[in-house]
Amino acid sequence: MRECASGHFVVCLGAFCRVPPAILPCASSHMTITTSTKLQKNRFRDDGQLMAIVETKVEGERLHLDPDFDTAALAKLIGVSKERLEKLFRNKSMYRTPEAYIDNLRLLAAMRLLREKPNYSIASISEDSGFKHVRTMQRKLVDALGLTPAEYRALYTRDL
Repeated sequence: MRECASGHFVVCLGAFCRVPPAILPCASSHMTITTSTKLQKNRFRDDGQLMAIVETKVEGERLHLDPDFDTAALAKLIGVSKERLEKLFRNKSMYRTPEAYIDNLRLLAAMRLLREKPNYSIASISEDSGFKHVRTMQRKLVDALGLTPAEYRALYTRDL
């Protein structure tokens, strides 16, 4: 996307457009996006596209496993303000906040590790799952399942 000489934002529709930005005309090979106002690039993405980007980036790259990954980092990652991100989650997600989404991913990672790594300590699992504190992981698991990490692990490792 470029701004043409008359102040319009245009998207080049040609595969190899070589029109210099200073003299970019509003010609048939370009599509005018808006006139006179500059739009942020993320306004062209609808809420569904933004949620897809969130899920692809966070879950695909496993960013939630970093204890310092938070709402501000997520907003920066997808190029929106924290307020826009929070509104997006209120409107388009089963998780009411970005924090709840990140915590849920961390909890799922902890549950997987509790099942798959019976010799790991609870503290190691908490750390590997992205929780800053063991107590936070314990509290989240009890809130979600009514079980402590040790009780949850015992359910899955009973027959091993």
